Amino acid sequence: FPVTIRVREAVARGIEVYNFANFEVLLNFIESQRAATCFLHHSYSLLNPELLNLIDVIEVVHNPYWWQVGNMELLNLRRSMKRLVCVSEYVAEFTTKMLLVNKDSVVIIPNCIPVENASRRIKSGGRVFLNVANFAEQKNHLLLIKSFMKFCLDSDDYENELWLAGKGIVANLGSYIEEILAENTKVKIKIFHLQNHEDMKQIYTESSFYIQPSTFEGFSLASLEALSYGLPIAISRCGWSIVTGK
Repeated sequence: FPVTIRVREAVARGIEVYNFANFEVLLNFIESQRAATCFLHHSYSLLNPELLNLIDVIEVVHNPYWWQVGNMELLNLRRSMKRLVCVSEYVAEFTTKMLLVNKDSVVIIPNCIPVENASRRIKSGGRVFLNVANFAEQKNHLLLIKSFMKFCLDSDDYENELWLAGKGIVANLGSYIEEILAENTKVKIKIFHLQNHEDMKQIYTESSFYIQPSTFEGFSLASLEALSYGLPIAISRCGWSIVTGK
């Protein structure tokens, strides 16, 4: 199995980790181990009648899956599930109303994070505005960059910085940032392409504020992590921010 930070953490906590070559090997393993429950998350290649007939399946739903609206095949498979776990009331409401999942099969378990290693240290001088998210359209990086540029140009402070940390690619984002930096010396933007989660600790501790302008979120883990490091956060009105009203 690829040795990632998550795998090492799981093994350290006494969890056995396996990598199955194909679906048939997985089914044979489940039968041999007499497993009672299978948790799935974004594993739709495994979501089929053969698995559902063999074991109780619980799916973890972490976002409003709007792209699945009207998918009758998934709907019929989910009706055979023992339970669906949604990470917020917002996600649960979307799942029952838009994906037509039986409300009685849904349970809400909010996202959580370990905080024993969290620490707080504001970066000396200036202010660092942080966003942690995959570089994807729904994370709304362009709006954040435009807003930060306006803030910098309207401010007398030259020490403000915007840090964007994540994985993936947003079309033309890099060239857009380069153009802004070339034309505006007051605007300072850094991009951190994360290789693993351990890279995040220093980034959080050296930041001053956390900003998340996503167009949709289920229950943002990055926001929870920012809070655990003592950062004030500003997030768009979507997902759990609607539920909490903050």
